Amino acid sequence: MGFEPSSFKPRWTPEDADSEGKTLPARRRRARRILIGIDKDERERLLDELAYSTSPTFDFFLFSLICGLVFTIGLYLNSPVLLLLAALLAPPMLPVLGVSIGIVSGASRFFQYSFGGLIIASGLVFLCGLLGGWVNSFSSPVALDQAQLHARFSWEAGLVLAWSVIWMTRQALRKESVVLPSAGVAYSLYLPLCAAGFGVVGCVPHLFPDGLVVFLAYLSLGIVLSALTLVVHGYKPLTLFGYTVGSALALLGLVILIGISASGAAYVGRVALPTYTPTSTPTNTPTITPSLTPKPPTLTPTYTPTLTHTPTVTTTPSITPTPLRVAIRYADGAKLRAQPVYNSEVVALVANGAIVDLLGEQVIDNEQRVWLKVRTQEQKIGWIWKALLALPNTP
Repeated sequence: MGFEPSSFKPRWTPEDADSEGKTLPARRRRARRILIGIDKDERERLLDELAYSTSPTFDFFLFSLICGLVFTIGLYLNSPVLLLLAALLAPPMLPVLGVSIGIVSGASRFFQYSFGGLIIASGLVFLCGLLGGWVNSFSSPVALDQAQLHARFSWEAGLVLAWSVIWMTRQALRKESVVLPSAGVAYSLYLPLCAAGFGVVGCVPHLFPDGLVVFLAYLSLGIVLSALTLVVHGYKPLTLFGYTVGSALALLGLVILIGISASGAAYVGRVALPTYTPTSTPTNTPTITPSLTPKPPTLTPTYTPTLTHTPTVTTTPSITPTPLRVAIRYADGAKLRAQPVYNSEVVALVANGAIVDLLGEQVIDNEQRVWLKVRTQEQKIGWIWKALLALPNTP
């Protein structure tokens, strides 16, 4: 396994008491700062149990692969139910806790072992996303709304991750079930990573590297929160200025550097950030108030009857253009949105094959998607992505 609890042996143990069985005050103060507790046997036993339970195993990699496949299917079908099922199928995300144990204890070997296993499992999920993007490149274009949503930073996902990591760490220390909090951690970490895989070969913009940046930022946040939870529960470095504290700070700095790099890439490169939706600001339209102008007196002419020819007025009918009618060509139907952006309000759901009228307005959003304004047979007006319409003479 590469992790020996004995490597965390403190400089002093209760067995080092003086010959009269009394412990010096300085040694007692140092004993309160050791990693797990005062009793040596209990400390080593807890370290062995935590190391065993948080180490990556074959089942961890296998169920991470299964979880990634279900995530891929859920993203392709835009099915939130399948995404929830994938999170429940995910393995216990205890290697995140293992990385935190390596940080607070300064065990660089165990940190590398746990972190490496976590990266390998994440790579399997990323490969599942690549597979889904490859399939998507050969099929008819689909609106990957769920992938676009989870490849962006959001305070809801960050809150779910923070709560799930803290809950999972506390449950593991109490030797209780971690199934529910682990599902929240897998949902927050694996889902944006799978969406990033879609964007590599799936010809879908703003999925890669956006999803990868979200994954790295959330991963560093989860590890730091788990490490802080361990410190709160008494898992502290051995000494105040010793080698263990230096190793712990170095490993913690490495994780924080990963998070800062991901956040900096998001801020500077404007990736993985929510799309700004412009809103119209109503302006006051000046109202023209008619003024009363007195009319000058006019002379009343004398009426002289004159025979005149009255022409017959012939009404010429005006031709009203008939709007172009097209059909929806997406198997799951299309969403009629109030504004020409993905996160706009959905006005109606239009079934596959339904006929809509083009109203002649076209908008290209910030992500270079073309939106057309249409009217359904139920007289509802909104915007639909051009790729979902069977337009004539469209390549």
